[in-house]
Amino acid sequence: MSEYPQFFNTNQNIIETDDISFYSGEGTIYNAIDYDRNTKYESTGSNDSTTEYLDITFYTADGEHESRTLDKLILLNTNVKYFKLYKNNWNGSGWDGWVEVLSVTNNADSSLIESFTQISTYRVKLEMYTTIVANQDKYVGEFIVTSLLYEATMPMDVFNIKDIQDKNIQRLYDGTAQMVVFYNKWAASIEFHQISKTELNNLKDIYDLNTAFIVILEPYDYNGDYDKPEECYRVIWTSAWEQKYYTNVKGAGYNVKLTLEEV
Repeated sequence: MSEYPQFFNTNQNIIETDDISFYSGEGTIYNAIDYDRNTKYESTGSNDSTTEYLDITFYTADGEHESRTLDKLILLNTNVKYFKLYKNNWNGSGWDGWVEVLSVTNNADSSLIESFTQISTYRVKLEMYTTIVANQDKYVGEFIVTSLLYEATMPMDVFNIKDIQDKNIQRLYDGTAQMVVFYNKWAASIEFHQISKTELNNLKDIYDLNTAFIVILEPYDYNGDYDKPEECYRVIWTSAWEQKYYTNVKGAGYNVKLTLEEV
């Protein structure tokens, strides 16, 4: 359980080259992996006697089976009460069979982070059995399986959110002008103050990855309950590395500034 920012490895999560199978809800299946909690995968004609599932097989961009290392399950905007996560390994010619890695029997939260013993696997399956309100169609806004890169041990000292828009002026047939917004992106400026050398190195390791990662900056809900995040984002670190050593009567440590932008 953590109240501080968490950073996850996006390369271990579900990506576009992976294969997804399911029991029902065909038209909404990709909503579960689009990094938008407001669009949802939703089953069709389900109830608490129907087992729904999302079955993900991991592939490289070249179509080869790929093993990924996982230790976290994140579900956002869900109504599922009882669910299990399974793994299945590829032995070169076939599947070894499903092995349970996580079981949650009485979830009452719309968003959650669950930890499990680290695994390396070629395939995962989320089985969903019952809903918080009984006998409803099951839905999931975001289904993320990933590995933890770094969990901070201190709060953010500065946290400013802004939206980035790609927009343009288009001339209409009658000669008038209209503003057209192509997309909105989340971005944030963050500072950590007087952190230890270990914390500094952990952040520098993420910066040095030079690739996208998943971040949950506020891993709690609007009531302040931990491990129930309202939002998570797939981001890149867009600012240059910036650190300063700082000392005063309260102590000493490093100040780090970073700017993150949704991708």
